[in-house]
Amino acid sequence: MTKRPLALTLFATAMLMVCFSIPLQAGWLQDIDHLTQSLTWLNILVMLLCASLAWATLKAHWSIRLLLPFTVMTVIFNNWWVGHVSLDFSMVQASFASFGFVSLSGVLLQKEALEVLRNPKLKWWDRSPRGQIEVPVVLSPWLRGTALHKKSFDLSDTGLFVQNLLEEEFLSLKLGERFEVRLLLEGQCEIHCTALLVRKTTGAGVYPQGVGLAFEGLGASEKSSLKKFSCKPSEHATFH
Repeated sequence: MTKRPLALTLFATAMLMVCFSIPLQAGWLQDIDHLTQSLTWLNILVMLLCASLAWATLKAHWSIRLLLPFTVMTVIFNNWWVGHVSLDFSMVQASFASFGFVSLSGVLLQKEALEVLRNPKLKWWDRSPRGQIEVPVVLSPWLRGTALHKKSFDLSDTGLFVQNLLEEEFLSLKLGERFEVRLLLEGQCEIHCTALLVRKTTGAGVYPQGVGLAFEGLGASEKSSLKKFSCKPSEHATFH
């Protein structure tokens, strides 16, 4: 995915609004000078969880699987406690607030949002800056014996986009397929790693028809070499 799903942005924004609404609400109901005294440890915990959940949602981070249920349970308990002891809110109002928060979480069930949360490799928008640079690439599919000798369209320390695919090759490649990748950075080193196919496009904007792959298991030195190389002006490398 080249853009973050709108559902993730909307949910993260909502979480931040909940986070900031708590002290604003407390300041409106109580004297602003006694704001810190009116905030309970439960209020502060909810604020921290909502802020953390907003970050995890924007990043489509795996931690959302833990943060979301814990945040929902904490919000429900906080609202129950407020409805039970507060003179400003009834239990009915607190229950509606809890129901609204749970319903809001349903935004994450939107198809594209759910897809990227299940497979973080689809976070194409969150990739490192890519240099538009051509280097020869050898793709060896795990489940097939025929290696593909192609060229990259762009390259970064997290992945690359491969172009010059024949129509039958393009159609045969499947999202989620893994490859052994071999490429030579001219004047530096040869890179061998595994890559996951995370994007297919028939051409959009400056991009030609091709596939995007995300590197897996790269070492720190290899990442450093790729980052330096991808920031250089376009060069042509050859395999020996």
